[in-house]
Amino acid sequence: LAASVHLGLDPRGYERPDHRLQVMIAGIISETCGVRLDQDRMGVDGCSVPTWSLPLGALAQGFARLGTREDLSPTRAQAAQRLLRACFASPVLVAGEGRFDTIAMRALAPDLFVKGGAEGVHCAALPGLGLGIALKVDDGAKRGTERAIAEILAALIPEARTALAEQLEGEVLNWRGLRVGQAVASAALTRELPAIAIAPRRKARGP
Repeated sequence: LAASVHLGLDPRGYERPDHRLQVMIAGIISETCGVRLDQDRMGVDGCSVPTWSLPLGALAQGFARLGTREDLSPTRAQAAQRLLRACFASPVLVAGEGRFDTIAMRALAPDLFVKGGAEGVHCAALPGLGLGIALKVDDGAKRGTERAIAEILAALIPEARTALAEQLEGEVLNWRGLRVGQAVASAALTRELPAIAIAPRRKARGP
């Protein structure tokens, strides 16, 4: 809504796929992630705006570009830098108090930008390493994706294991605050973590 007003567009119906704002947003997603968006694979999210289906690899590439600003036009790169700086300055506005993304960015920014989405999707940009991460947990529950991304971040960022100690514990509480279980990394993920930790990485432009 604010973007529509800022751009001088009629804000009425801004959530519709055919609104000029949503057409512009779809173009930015397509350009940044390097994919052609398919109208037949578009959903509607909880905020009533279009939500696009795209491969995880493309989503990870988009987040890598967001963090490094590589392969973006000068105007888009400047916008990406401004966006990340705003998120790093006020992580609570990204996710809310006590949420994974807020906790992680308060401790690890500007080395990490992380954003969870609906249905078990979680993405991250690591500007200094030139990496993007995109995860999707099949059952759509955030407890799985947060545990998985915490493990990956701990393998890539040395300080993350301390900063995310509580998240790595994976404690599952009920509404009364009682411990009722524990979310743990799968054997397959655990096997791959050492390779992630020692993979050659490059330094890139930070925000």
